Amino acid sequence: MPANHAGMGGSLSVSDSGTALTIVTGAADGIRIVLQKNPLRLEFYHRGSGALLAREDATRSITWGGTNNSVITEAFVPPPADEHFVKAGHGFYGRSPRLDRTGDVVAHNYGATGGDQAPAIVPRFLSTKGYAVFFNTTFDATFSFASGANRDYAFAADDHATAGVRPQMDYFLINGPEFAKLLDRYTQLTGRPRLPRLAIFGLHMTDKNFPDVSDENWWRTKITQHRNAGFPFDHHVNDNRWRAAAPTARWRYRSTAPPSTAPCRSTRPAPGTPGAPPRSPPPCPPAARSRSGRPPPAPTGRTSTA
Repeated sequence: MPANHAGMGGSLSVSDSGTALTIVTGAADGIRIVLQKNPLRLEFYHRGSGALLAREDATRSITWGGTNNSVITEAFVPPPADEHFVKAGHGFYGRSPRLDRTGDVVAHNYGATGGDQAPAIVPRFLSTKGYAVFFNTTFDATFSFASGANRDYAFAADDHATAGVRPQMDYFLINGPEFAKLLDRYTQLTGRPRLPRLAIFGLHMTDKNFPDVSDENWWRTKITQHRNAGFPFDHHVNDNRWRAAAPTARWRYRSTAPPSTAPCRSTRPAPGTPGAPPRSPPPCPPAARSRSGRPPPAPTGRTSTA
């Protein structure tokens, strides 16, 4: 997120009818928000056309549930039959069953096991009615897009009853109505990514974790073949071979390698045995060298699931 949004400009007007507050954005293609006072309920409309985008009703709104109110949910009325939804991000290993997630319950979150890898966690979705919702949360999020017999339309954040702060309902409804404008307004809000070098758009190769891959000869052969075939080959990725175990980002020290080539050696017990530290890399002697001849990275003790 940008440090502040002072440069975005824009304006709002607020009126009070006694039973409701109406908030209108300055942009003609913006949003009109109606906040009913009793009960407290939200309604979102396209400012220009007056078309309803999403709304709460007497039985659907913000609710709390789970152990110690660890789950917070925003529920809207079921969408019309012709409305469809696209969820940003993807599941493990970059997979998604389809682009149109209407009728699905979607949760792109960090995994709990070593095989749960590489999700793209983007708590945002787009509607064919020309609006998007960005759910501003770092907690595990779940989205229901006209799912089940009741065609539930909702999104929720869950802290799984862990210690600390509880999730809050903080979201942005962004009007387009064109998808390109939705993305433009979204990145204006969250920060625009820098344009990477042109090489990043070229061919990437990765070895993953196959037993006959990752040695020097395999890579030299593949790179040479692709170069000779005329591919714009720009990157090769030693994917996951450096990690101790997913989903952490600790360096894997090969203590089983011969002493002359082992980057680090340790006499400590293996993880899981009495007295063993939890998945921490062994200390490296100052003169240790990796198989590539370069010094191995110093252990930091930090863990990342990014």
